[in-house]
Order: sequence, then structure tokens, then C-alpha cells
Amino acid sequence: MNQDDVLKDLSHIRSLMEKSTKFISISGWSGILVGVYTLVAVSFLFWKLKMSWLRFGSSGPTLVYLESASPVRIIVITAVLLLLVSVITAVYMALKKAEKAGQSAWNPASRILLVSVAAPLLTGGAVAVLSLIKGYYFALAPCFLVFYGLALYSGSRVSFKELRVLGILQVVLGLLAYAYMPFGLLFFALGFGVLHILYGAVIIKKYGG
Repeated sequence: MNQDDVLKDLSHIRSLMEKSTKFISISGWSGILVGVYTLVAVSFLFWKLKMSWLRFGSSGPTLVYLESASPVRIIVITAVLLLLVSVITAVYMALKKAEKAGQSAWNPASRILLVSVAAPLLTGGAVAVLSLIKGYYFALAPCFLVFYGLALYSGSRVSFKELRVLGILQVVLGLLAYAYMPFGLLFFALGFGVLHILYGAVIIKKYGG
């Protein structure tokens, strides 16, 4: 057996180990689509709620709803629809990618991933519900960004390393959104929209979709 054969065997073994311990069925295209969905949803909210940052008081800029009698209901419905469409897209694209690679999307690595992201996502969901009940509506966008970022960071150990970077950036944007709450929706658009599109493009370029 020559050196080339040894290298090929080692590469094959490493590939098999990665497939068994890493969840690599995350689709870059789903990241791009989720980013596009987010930008569309945020644009819709800007249009529907007639938002403006032109009001400046002694405490700084204030986000004003000019022509909407029920902004909270519109925001919640839009957020729920965005979540449903995004999850369906991500799951469908992961299944298609796994099928194309001749693998199962539901494997030990995906189960570890699910467990890893469950605690941050469930905690974030609980904080979001409490924020709604208490009327802390500006806290929703920062909450989503921070806990989603923590979930990505936690799950990155069994997936692409780029997921960790995305998670860190989401947390940073979430903290900035907490610091500048009137602009939370802009940070939300950057995190869930722009960053997802960039992440998806990187995954497609490096891992082929």
C-alpha cells in the first residue's frame, strides 16, 4: 500500500467519523431563505405599523407607532408566521440535503444537537412570553437574538464551526439591542436577516450547500 492509498483511507475514515459525530445536514440555502423571510417580515412591520424614529425626547430616540391600533397583535402574528415558515424550511432543506448525501437526518449527532439547543431556546421562549405578559415589547427582539445565539453556540460542537461564529454575533447584536431598545427591530433584521444570508453563503461556498 503506497502513501496515496494510506492518505485516501485516512480521509475516508475521517469522513465517516465526521458523519457519525457531526450534524452536517444544515443547508446553507435554508440560512439564506430564512434571512430573506426575516427581511420581508421586518419590512412588512415597518410598512404596516408606520414606524418612525423621528421622535427625539430627553431620554433619547423613541420608536413610535403612528397609525396602528393593535401593534402587539400584528408583531406577534408576524413573528409566529416567520418562526413556522423558517422551521419548516430548515427541516425540509436538511432532509433534502441528507437524502442527497445518502444519509439520515435523524442520527446521534442530530439528537445531540437538538438536546444542546433545547435549553437556550425554551428559556428564551419563556422570557419572551413573560415580556409579552408584562408589556416589555421592546425586549422581544433582544431576547430572541441573545437566546438564539446561545443555542447556536451550544449546538456548534456537533455541527459546522461557522455556527459558533454566527451564535456569538447573534448574542453581540442582542446585547446591543438591549442597550438601544428603540432600534431593536433593526438589530433583529441584521441578526436574523443579514447574518443568516451571509452564513448561508459561506456554508454553500465551503461545504457545497
